[in-house]
Amino acid sequence: MSLTKLQQDVQPRPVAPSMTREERQAALRSALTKLAGTGVFADIADVVAWQRAERADRPLPGRE
Repeated sequence: MSLTKLQQDVQPRPVAPSMTREERQAALRSALTKLAGTGVFADIADVVAWQRAERADRPLPGRE
C-alpha cells in the first residue's frame, strides 16, 4: 500500500471533547493497528540508517 493511499484511508478525526481517555486510547490503538497492517514501512531494512538519512535532509530549528 502506498503512503498516499494510506493517507486517504486514515484521515485524522477531530478529538471530541466528550471522548474519555479510554476512548481516545482505543481510537489511537485502532489507527496504529491499521497502520501496522499495511506494511507501509516494511521495505526499510535498517531503520536507524533510514532515520539518520531522513534527519540529515533538513536542518534542525535553531541549529543552522
